[in-house]
Amino acid sequence: MGRARDASGNVVEEVLDEEGDVLDPGEAEDSREREDDSNVEATEAARRRANETGVKLSGVKGTGSDGRILVKDVERAARASAAG
Repeated sequence: MGRARDASGNVVEEVLDEEGDVLDPGEAEDSREREDDSNVEATEAARRRANETGVKLSGVKGTGSDGRILVKDVERAARASAAG
């Protein structure tokens, strides 16, 4: 989060990425969702597929060992989301 004052003295807040560049509001939301999913046990392929399909990993039940989320779990959640 970055804060500054504009020429009129108003406080302006913007979300910044790791490099300090301003993100647009949609990107900021996506970034926060990915942070929420960072603690979820999932394969890298499942994470990529979730990102491609817009599936939030924290809402997916994993069928892999110890409940790890697999690509097929993400695809099932994406189909269910599209149908519902």
